[in-house]
Amino acid sequence: NQELANYADAWPDLTVDYDENNLITQFKVTYVNADDGHTVLYTTYVDQGETPPDPYALGLIQKPTLESTEEYDFTFGTEEDGEYVNGSGWDDIASRIISTKTITAVYTRTTRTYRVNVWARVGVIYRRYTDILYGTDLEIEGTPAWTDGEGSNIYHVFKGWDKSTGFIRGDMDVYAVWDTASTFPAIGTDMDDMSVAEIYGIARAGLQDTFWAEGDYKDITLGQDFDFSNVESIEIGKDVLLAGVPRDTFVSGGYYFDGSHAFTTDIKLFGEDSPAFTMAIDYQLNPETSGETIISTHEGNTAEGFRFYFNGNAPAIQWGDQSVVVGYRKYREMVVLRHPKGSKYLYIYTAGNNATDRFAENITKTTLLRSNSTQTEEPITFGARRYSSGLRDYGKGTLHWCKIWLDDIGDAYARKLAAWPREKVRMDYWGKGKYYYADSNVACGASFLCNQQLGGIQGRGGRHHSTSTNVGGWDASDLRTLLNGRILDAFPQEWQSVMKEVEIKATAGNRSTEIITNYDKVYFQSEKEMGSTSSSEGYSEEVGTSLNPISWMTSNKQRFKFRGLARKYEGEATIYEAAQEPAALYQQSMNAGDIWIRTNDSSNGYMFVPQSVLDQYGITPNVAADATYAQGGWIRSEWWWLRSPDVGNAAHFRIVNANGGLSFSYASGVYGIVPGFSI
Repeated sequence: NQELANYADAWPDLTVDYDENNLITQFKVTYVNADDGHTVLYTTYVDQGETPPDPYALGLIQKPTLESTEEYDFTFGTEEDGEYVNGSGWDDIASRIISTKTITAVYTRTTRTYRVNVWARVGVIYRRYTDILYGTDLEIEGTPAWTDGEGSNIYHVFKGWDKSTGFIRGDMDVYAVWDTASTFPAIGTDMDDMSVAEIYGIARAGLQDTFWAEGDYKDITLGQDFDFSNVESIEIGKDVLLAGVPRDTFVSGGYYFDGSHAFTTDIKLFGEDSPAFTMAIDYQLNPETSGETIISTHEGNTAEGFRFYFNGNAPAIQWGDQSVVVGYRKYREMVVLRHPKGSKYLYIYTAGNNATDRFAENITKTTLLRSNSTQTEEPITFGARRYSSGLRDYGKGTLHWCKIWLDDIGDAYARKLAAWPREKVRMDYWGKGKYYYADSNVACGASFLCNQQLGGIQGRGGRHHSTSTNVGGWDASDLRTLLNGRILDAFPQEWQSVMKEVEIKATAGNRSTEIITNYDKVYFQSEKEMGSTSSSEGYSEEVGTSLNPISWMTSNKQRFKFRGLARKYEGEATIYEAAQEPAALYQQSMNAGDIWIRTNDSSNGYMFVPQSVLDQYGITPNVAADATYAQGGWIRSEWWWLRSPDVGNAAHFRIVNANGGLSFSYASGVYGIVPGFSI
């Protein structure tokens, strides 16, 4: 009996007489905390058959505590009307004691909340968010402006935020990142060498004619990229090199997998200690055989992790026994993967999985669930799948760009990444004051027109309507939705910050000459802006501030454009006008970007593309160059849409055809996308 032992410990010389038959058996009861070490909080002995006491309720111990985690706060027991409920802080305290027993503290778990302060700059608060639950994907609303200093010709353009708020796990101070121009560039500086802030500043100051001429250009890489101070990232080709894999030297500087080269990195995405991750993949496959693999964390035929491969019909992502198509044909696309740490889920974002030749208007999010959590120490292999015996299932295609963020940066950022591949486009400057700002009589600072058709080499196109009707005109066009949604989202944040809504006019369609005015940030050009001499009523009212066309768009050969390939104009490139293929005609080599106006083919425009590029992308040229003199072939220009409904027909919109001529086509036709914007 523990009471006799207690007496003996307290009074060693004390003699206690007792009847053993009357002794009650006691058992040791130990109270421990719920921490990893099961810290002992209290020990006592309880008579057999009795229920153990609550030492906290009796005042024998202080209220137990458990250290908070990032995710949870813990409160001992439960309370009613502010009072502790006797026994609620312990597991199985109500059972009668029949043997030695350990009782563990019980806590009520609540998800922690945090505050996020968003600063436009040091000392200038932009947003305050409080009581934000752990794990929240917080999207910061709006775009901050910083106009202080513009009177002194100091200009600031918002570029984004310095931290990811895609997964809140603590109190945060987030700061805006700015592109700042504290002085104008030197006169004579090429526009392409100017920062966005410098271009914006020149336009705001009204110095366009001092620095630019119509036809100057700025190369812009579409698609998003994020660098966060609170998230480690790995860019393939920059932070990790794929030794032995050929580089793409024509389009993006990425990697070209030719079916025989691959590289295994030391990046482990699903190891025991691996964090969450977000991965963006800008690709263009050129497969021949089902199973060809571009990226894999599989070891042999196991399905641990994911695999990006050709399933025999289309590019696909495999996750365990689940898979989803993420592309179509040989089109260039972007796919984004999100994986929370230890999760059975893989979230996949893309706009490339629509099985048509049209750009999708929206991003698709697919959730793949496997039955077991994924854990493998297998690193990422690019260009093949790794077996114990070596590499197999080599892939063919181009990895234009790939970046991995070692955290879950959230749904909003994943969608931004998935909006568009990292496609480089050339935006030609065509003048100042071309449109009025929305709801204003102030003319805009600068307007730009894309030099090429979007989508990469032989990429997708778009249509005005699903049926052959122009009723509603540009206002009701599917392409207007596409341009001011997904394509606007494709521009880097600093360009989105300076792009302004301007008045865009077009007729109402259905042979009407009524003008509908829209306020758009991204738009198509009109019939008259392309130099049309048509006297049809309606076209002349579709312009902005002037009837004058884009200065160099007054002849057919200046108007034709190519899918994914920026063209050069007279004085910049060799332009051949002939019926016969130029390499054979002149018995000489050709240079990439040379232009051929084929006079026996409606004077359609063609661009010379080297054979290595044709092979890389699996392209058959429209006309092969004479191999005696030139290795390569000629790619024909493609038709591209204008915003003008055909005023003479209720089924047509106006279009620029392959020879640069102004024409028309059914509204349901799929043709090239050539966006413009104003700042």
